[in-house]
Amino acid sequence: MTDNTELKRLAQRVIDIEALDGGEPICEAWGEFEAAATPAAVLALIAENELLAKTADCWDRLNIQNKALSDSFRTERDQLRAEIAGLKTGYEAYERVNAELKGEVEGLRNALRPLLAHWDDLRPGESINVDAARAALGQGGDKQ
Repeated sequence: MTDNTELKRLAQRVIDIEALDGGEPICEAWGEFEAAATPAAVLALIAENELLAKTADCWDRLNIQNKALSDSFRTERDQLRAEIAGLKTGYEAYERVNAELKGEVEGLRNALRPLLAHWDDLRPGESINVDAARAALGQGGDKQ
């Protein structure tokens, strides 16, 4: 960035003298200002201004892209939250069914314990009475 301190001071001096309508000779102030405001100095100011305008435009475009990306991330975050909530619900249902099945298995084991207590008493080729097992399981034992 160009240091324009002296040019700014001289321009302000001209403005101040013109505002006073007198006082210091205006011609001298204008002469000093014109000596400092060379074509090279003016072109440097114009180039700096154009560069700042391009930079501002880049920042504006970057902000637009940033907003779009941010919105995209928010949308994805919300979708993931919904998916997680669904998975939690599914897992909770799984846990309930699993607990029910564990209870049912325990009930079946308890029902078969009296039959299995005699398992070691069986001779080779002999089996547990199927009707007694069905009755123990609550399916009835009279079916053939």
